[in-house]
Formats: sequence, structure tokens, C-alpha cells
Amino acid sequence: RCTGNILRQVEELADIASDFSIYSRIPRAQLEAGDLVTVLEKLVEGYRDAAPSGTAIGFPRPAGL
Repeated sequence: RCTGNILRQVEELADIASDFSIYSRIPRAQLEAGDLVTVLEKLVEGYRDAAPSGTAIGFPRPAGL
């Protein structure tokens, strides 16, 4: 009975390790062209909305962009 219990536990641990391995696998990056300035503006906007009163957060758009 004890041996059966140990074997079940070992199998369960193997399943957990396998599931974690699948979950933690890093997906391949899908590269694509984008507008970095617009992305940064949106990022700064989120911080601007959450800034404490009296705090100014800005992101001046680079000249020519």
C-alpha cells in the first residue's frame, strides 16, 4: 500500500513538472514594425494619469517625428 502511494505521488509530481515546463516555455518573438514614439507617449500617459497632485509628467515628442 505504501509503495503504491509513493508511486502515485511520484507520478503526480512528474505531471506537475511537465505542466510547469509547458507553462514556462518562452514564446517566440513576433517582430513587426511599429511607432516607438507613439508607444512611449501612451506609456507616459498612464503615468501622467496616476501621478500625485502637483507632479507633472511629460514626454516631448522629438522634433521631426
